[in-house]
Amino acid sequence: MHAMSVTYLGIDLGTTNSVAVLSDGERAAPVRTSDGGILLPSVVRIDGRANVTVGSRARRFLETDPENTRGEFKRLMGSGRKLSFRANKSEKSPEELSALVLSALRADAERALGFAPTAAVITVPALFELPQIRATGEAARLAGFERVEHLQEPVASALTAGWKRDETPAPWLVYDLGGGTFDVSMLETREGVLRVVDHDGDNFLGGRDMDARLLDFVLGRLGEMHGRPFRRADPALATMLRKLRVACEDAKIELGAARGGAVSLAEPLLAFGEEILVDVAIEADEFERLVLPIVDRSVEVCERLLARQGLAPRQLGHVVLVGGPTVMPLLRRRLEERLGVSLLTDIDPMTAVAEGAALFAAEHDLSTRGPAPSPAPGASASKATAQTPGGSRVWLQYPSVSGDLYPFVVGRLEDKSIVSVRALREGGGFESAREKVDEDGSFVAQLELRPRSASKFRLSGFDASGNERALEPGELTMRHGLSLADPPLSRTIGIALADGTVAVYFERGAPLPSRKTFRLRTVLSVSPGQQVNALSVPIVQGEVTFAHLCRLVGTIEVRADAITSVLPAGSPIDVVLELDRGGKLSATAHIVDRGVSFPGTLNLVSPDAPLKELELQLGHLRAKTEELYTDASVDAAARPKLVSADSLLDIATSELEAASGGDADALEKLRRLLIDVDASLADVEATKTWPDLDQRAMDVIGWVSNWVSRTGTDVERRTLDEAVRSLQRARATKSAADFGKRLRTIEQLGNSAATRDPDVVARWFRDLSTRVAESRDPRAAARIVSEGEQALRRGDQERVRQLAFSLANLLPPDEEDRLRAHGSGVER
Repeated sequence: MHAMSVTYLGIDLGTTNSVAVLSDGERAAPVRTSDGGILLPSVVRIDGRANVTVGSRARRFLETDPENTRGEFKRLMGSGRKLSFRANKSEKSPEELSALVLSALRADAERALGFAPTAAVITVPALFELPQIRATGEAARLAGFERVEHLQEPVASALTAGWKRDETPAPWLVYDLGGGTFDVSMLETREGVLRVVDHDGDNFLGGRDMDARLLDFVLGRLGEMHGRPFRRADPALATMLRKLRVACEDAKIELGAARGGAVSLAEPLLAFGEEILVDVAIEADEFERLVLPIVDRSVEVCERLLARQGLAPRQLGHVVLVGGPTVMPLLRRRLEERLGVSLLTDIDPMTAVAEGAALFAAEHDLSTRGPAPSPAPGASASKATAQTPGGSRVWLQYPSVSGDLYPFVVGRLEDKSIVSVRALREGGGFESAREKVDEDGSFVAQLELRPRSASKFRLSGFDASGNERALEPGELTMRHGLSLADPPLSRTIGIALADGTVAVYFERGAPLPSRKTFRLRTVLSVSPGQQVNALSVPIVQGEVTFAHLCRLVGTIEVRADAITSVLPAGSPIDVVLELDRGGKLSATAHIVDRGVSFPGTLNLVSPDAPLKELELQLGHLRAKTEELYTDASVDAAARPKLVSADSLLDIATSELEAASGGDADALEKLRRLLIDVDASLADVEATKTWPDLDQRAMDVIGWVSNWVSRTGTDVERRTLDEAVRSLQRARATKSAADFGKRLRTIEQLGNSAATRDPDVVARWFRDLSTRVAESRDPRAAARIVSEGEQALRRGDQERVRQLAFSLANLLPPDEEDRLRAHGSGVER
């Protein structure tokens, strides 16, 4: 790699193994680890003298010293959990452990480069939540990286696959099954641009789950052999279980390609005061029965993605396989059976993600020495190139990567004596015409690129006499290949409101980067001297309209110590959310009336929940599922969701047992599974009320259409037509949540139109006037009522309308709704 003049680093930070790849934008090569391999096990050991071991050497201690050796911590990123190291009497967060893995990869890259890289592209699963993305960035910072961009793992794999083959007219999938997470993305390539159409996945589905199924099988056999139960819930077996997990992982790799095998350990294990010899045989058909349900779950995610896009598997061009478990023949056979589409196996499933990340870094000029220098004014798209001392200064604009073999470069010269410019490709084969320089010094030259490679061009200027003149810069490099369209957001993000709903900022599928500001209002008064965090603005992710069914991924805390006087309820607050290309979030709350902002107070850590509380929730959801099974009013189309929820509850029961034994990963998975089941059952319950919903929709459309036709604008009329069509589509797909969302949009249009009628406004104001005692500030409400009565008497309808809205804002939300909405202190 020393031969590369400019290098780019891509890192796949994996659950089981991590990989680093260096690229010059054309070639890519994995970075060798200190032991000569290309895979670095994501395992860390800390001994009693605080010595840190990472990678293959650490992994060897998973069996012999499990109390001081940790792996599979990627799935705990952003959870706020700590993992203990008994000998050193210390605890480390998952991001601190990930930082040690990244530090090892950075040291390996330093040996290859001759200097320590300061910038890299680090991949994350497509469905990583905001706390997990932030934790990955923090791990990179702790590892010494100064500039990091994140890229979704399936997008990185797609870049690798697309770089190595021609365009295909049909969409295609990247099936990425790693050690701890599963992602599937649908992509398409058109005119040299790679676009992510949609994606789906499961942050708690991967090779580790196959290991867990195999572990349960082994524990069952040991129980039969020794006449007593061996349960994952038994804390006394924690050491034994850690050693067995390693043995099961090794056996899984062998069983995936063989006709049977065994889970065995060289040394006996201590359990229940006796030595247990582990040598459990397993036949190929037994292994398949254990593993195939996990593969089938991944296929169901693929089918869900296809259904969302209205496609059948036969309409796909191909499927790209990524991740260690995808090398298993039985997995490939199952995918071919279920999807009936060709599988591409000509890219390395272990390095594809990191290689794509390195290509992405090259496309965005994020070299290992950091970002490229800022371009001169007026040349925002210029690229850093070789300098020609003494030449006439030229400003250039061109893409780093072009899907077109014949792209253009645009330039501007200050030297008025140069009348034409020529581009000559290094290595021969292309020389442009002498392109004319306009009076303002601008010119456009068309280039010809070598297919699927980087091309370097030398630029020269010519004066009126035909004399060649040097330019500065005198060279540029452009690569032919796929360029990446803005990646879409994987999950909807919004603010939980006190009434239990969500103010959606970014819809699922929205292109990134993106930034939005909404003006909300406080529902509580804040006084100086209150508790420090007096008012919460919860940030949630999820596809449902009820805040309590969305995942709380962060909170902006409005601090009372920053308020110098009482902030009354109903005060305006501007909340700004911004997402970068990699999905990293920044948030700010600005108190409009006080000129006070709260930047950087975002605490992106997923909420914790006691095990006992989760156990009770599991029992409640199990009973709710059984009740819905026997409810004849449940729509038949919703039955598959019940079957899916029942299956997830079975998995949750297994995870509860493991969590009872001290498995932190299982506890986190259990928490998220229960949220998913709760949301699914809410959808099923909603189908019971379809007749009522249909009648309500007819009523709403009737009165809204009446008002919009009478007092609405042309824009509102067109919006209503589209909203009704969207409502009909939601009805056809039996999506109760989407149906409710569309119906609320229609109601908002009606309310907007209706409040332009003076009689309606007057009736609304008088109705609100009867509820002064309920308001958060009765004195302020009374003043508004008094002023409103005067406005009514003088016929000032616009002022009455304004006061009616002010009075409505003083009415409090239901306190139970507010608490369920993660304690939100804001409303629309």
